[in-house]
Parts: sequence; C-alpha cells; structure tokens
Amino acid sequence: MFRIDTPDATPNNRFTEGDPTIPIEATTVSADWLNSVQEELIAVLEHAEIEPNKQSTIQLRDAIDKLIEQRLSIATSMKPGLVQPDGEPVQITDEGVISIIPTLSEFKDFFEKTPPKGWAVRDGSILPDADTAYPDLWNYLRKEKNTWKCKSQADWTALSTAAGGIGGVPFFVLDEAAKTIKLPDTRTDHIYGNVGDSIGKWENDAMRNITAWFYNNIIDFSNCGGIFYASGHGTVIQTFNPSGYANHQINLDASRAVPTAAQFRPRRIGLLPCVYVGGIH
Repeated sequence: MFRIDTPDATPNNRFTEGDPTIPIEATTVSADWLNSVQEELIAVLEHAEIEPNKQSTIQLRDAIDKLIEQRLSIATSMKPGLVQPDGEPVQITDEGVISIIPTLSEFKDFFEKTPPKGWAVRDGSILPDADTAYPDLWNYLRKEKNTWKCKSQADWTALSTAAGGIGGVPFFVLDEAAKTIKLPDTRTDHIYGNVGDSIGKWENDAMRNITAWFYNNIIDFSNCGGIFYASGHGTVIQTFNPSGYANHQINLDASRAVPTAAQFRPRRIGLLPCVYVGGIH
C-alpha cells in the first residue's frame, strides 16, 4: 500500500476536494492507488481464509476477529493470551488498573455466603468429572512440581480423622481412575506462616503450660487430680476442729477469670474459606 501520489495530491500525499476559486484541482484517484488498496484488503480476507463476497460489508471486520482469535486465544492461568475480564474475579478500576488473576489451588477467604465464580469452598467436597469440568486444575495438579499438594485418599482421611473430622487437611486428592478431585478441608483452622516441608502441616490446638502451687502443713491430701499433683513430703501438724468439718479440696476453674471454650482460639471472625479451581468447562 502507498499514499496517493498523483500530481494533484497535496504536498503531504493526501486528498483534496480542490478549490476552483484559487484554483486548485481536486485530487485524481489513480488506478494504481485503488488497486493497491483493494489488494491490501483482499490479502487480509485471504489470510483469514474468507472468500470475498460482493454483498457483504463486514468481511474485513470478520477477518480481523478471526485472525486475532487464531493468533492468540483467551489467556488462562496456564498459558498467556488475550485478557477478557468479566468482573469476576478479574476487575478493572476506572483508572485502568487490572487485578491479578488468581493462581490455581490458591487459598482465599471471602466475606460472602457463597464462593465467587472460579472458587470452591475448602470443605472436602469432591469435584466430579474433574478432567473435563475443571481441566485447568486437573492438569495443574498432575504437574510434577505440584504433586506435593495432593495426598492419597487414605492419607487425606487420616489427617481429617486426626483433626476431629473437620478441617486439618490443606491437600487435594486427585483420583485418576474416578476422574475426581477431592478439595482441601480447612474449616475452623487458623493460618500461620511457615516454610519448606512444614507448608501444609496441621497442628492441634495447644496452650503454654500453667504452673501454680500452694503450701500447707496443717493437713494431708490423700488424693488429687487434673493439673494438681502431690509433692513435697514433710511433717504435718494435726489440728482439732470441733465441728468435724473442714475444706479438704482445692479446685482450679479458669473460667472464673477468663473466657473458656472447647478449644484454644484467638479472637476471630468467620469468613468463607475458598480455593481457586479455575473456570468450569
């Protein structure tokens, strides 16, 4: 293609309608220029394998769309490509800032009652037909560098049992035979920073040790239990109580001083624990 170059074109090779009062002649459209434009457009159609149609006025548009689609498909977390945000989970601000596409198997908690598009609850559910319904996650977990994120069904169950049946398992189960993916179960669990082989390690609740003592040489204790134990044998001074009754038991009840529950926990807010599983096909 080239710019119009007939003698009556403008000095910068543009068209002019002319002005008879000056006079300036209108630009002559040469056959060479028209043929050049025509062949340039036809070349686009041929490259897109579209047969020229005299009745259509949208073939150039269709050819461009087809060539773009052939050259670069929509991007996924597994391959580069064109970005086509739909607002979930990718968003673009008014300033044109685009959010980061989540990574497959990424954990995130939401202030929502249902998981956003592309996410699933980390509750140990099973994704059926995972090789076709969730091919991105299926192929991701099968890659050698990601296989550590998966456990056998027996190991997964053992971890869940150790945690009391709820939570405690940040791993997947990829069943090649059944074509299913069992999701992690991290309900009620708190996240803490770690490195290396300790990534994904579950630990039961625990507390720092509490120690206390009291001294008595008036009476002897025949028995004690719980966090109390007998020690420090020595001489006991016997005293006489005319009523025949005396306090003979010492108790410990932490709830008289601090809030207590069935598990140790910090102050917390319930959020929906989710894992990114990618688009559903």
